[in-house]
Amino acid sequence: MATIGSVAPRHLTVIAWDNGAYQITGGQAAATARGTDLVAIARGAGIAGSVWADDEGTFLAAIERALRTDGPHFIAARVDQSPGADRPERDPVLLKDRFMRGIGAR
Repeated sequence: MATIGSVAPRHLTVIAWDNGAYQITGGQAAATARGTDLVAIARGAGIAGSVWADDEGTFLAAIERALRTDGPHFIAARVDQSPGADRPERDPVLLKDRFMRGIGAR
């Protein structure tokens, strides 16, 4: 976050889905479950456009604001700890390839 705050890329929006746990390794409590405030950290790093999205309405409003105004923006949204439908793919090469395809890189 410190790099984002200091470089201030105006077309960057970061969304943090916070379930308060490390779901992939067994659901151990993450720092946010013990009171760590991701938005306060982002603001402290210089990302002024940082907000908590407490419900669908505030999330949509935050997304619309991020699309209309220069960033960087940081949106944190609390979500439940429901397990996903499938176990996430953990092969690093496949993850990299999927990410590169997603951003349109060759």
